[in-house]
Amino acid sequence: MCASARLALSAQGAAVDLVKAVEEYERFKLRQEGEPVEPSGKSPQLKEAEELASLAKTEIESDFRLLHGHSLVGVWGALEAMASDLVLAWLINVPEVRMRPQVAGIKVSLVEFERLSSEERMHKIVRELDRASSSRAGIARFEDLLDTVMLSGSYDSALAQNIYEMQQIRNLFAHRRGVADMHFVTACPQLGLSVGEPVPLSFEPWFACLMSSISYTWTVVNRVNRHFGAKEIDEPPVQQLPFKTRPKDGVANGEKDNHPHSL
Repeated sequence: MCASARLALSAQGAAVDLVKAVEEYERFKLRQEGEPVEPSGKSPQLKEAEELASLAKTEIESDFRLLHGHSLVGVWGALEAMASDLVLAWLINVPEVRMRPQVAGIKVSLVEFERLSSEERMHKIVRELDRASSSRAGIARFEDLLDTVMLSGSYDSALAQNIYEMQQIRNLFAHRRGVADMHFVTACPQLGLSVGEPVPLSFEPWFACLMSSISYTWTVVNRVNRHFGAKEIDEPPVQQLPFKTRPKDGVANGEKDNHPHSL
């Protein structure tokens, strides 16, 4: 089980325990005859516990929407690191890719470049390649970068749809506490949400996002395996992110997409 999944399950258990503990304390207070406790008489510790319990209750009722959303920010960051780290390793260990036009055409300050070590220079080139990418949306965000070292390729179109939706959801939780805005509603009308509506990121769609990120990583790993003539990994089937708000006709297909920048 990955760290994000362990974190979600651990926090879920802790929140449930906290709610039970505060509710049990409240029942204990009610049993004390003649000793009413006014809100102003509550200890700071009890007030804090009640606030945390209220938040925990809200999270439990929403199936840990915020926790899943914040975890998704980390999962997206791991995807970004996977792509950039792989390009870095390729630049260091496969020197011929440095002659590709995208790499050879990078413009950097000569004074700055001279001060860097060999590995730092490759890091600098990767950052510049990523900055020069023409697309920032969905799977093309990674395919553009991987293409600079000849590691782009085909992928499942349903996977591309999942990655695109995952990125849009990630952005909402990173910047708007997971509440849909006009940009999100326009970008993902297939999810059936309205402006101001919280994204219902329960365990099932969160886990589907996690598995989609793993599936894409396996897709990229298989490109590396093919390069070295190694045995390929069996990639799991990709399923649409299971959002209950999604209209029934908004189904992504599972055909192979040979156009990496289609989304």
